Amino acid sequence: TPFLIWPRIFNGSGSESRDYILEKGAPARAVLLSLGLRGLGDIRWKGRRNTYQVMSLKVTLEGEEYTIDGHLELVPESVVPFLRRGMEFPMKVSRSDRMKIAIDWEPLLPHFPGSAEGNPEEAT
Repeated sequence: TPFLIWPRIFNGSGSESRDYILEKGAPARAVLLSLGLRGLGDIRWKGRRNTYQVMSLKVTLEGEEYTIDGHLELVPESVVPFLRRGMEFPMKVSRSDRMKIAIDWEPLLPHFPGSAEGNPEEAT
């Protein structure tokens, strides 16, 4: 579904980009409520292959919980087969719009086969 992917691929390096949110966003936690369609795959980011995945998440930010439905997230391809309802992720939330988020996959990668040092093609 290219119309869903377009904004995330071409959102530039501004204050709403994935990199900016991961660097400057407020720390939060997300619980995976449901998975939707997979989008475009084989996108290189941080030296790894990634796939866009639609998900619904329950976000906890500063003690407050809210739901984000239909979030389009860039997920390392080695993680996609293991995504399950109830999984919890560290994430960052835009300080200007709490609906703009980015999951921080880096601390999770060692827990998934083929994500860390064991796969030279996937190494950063």
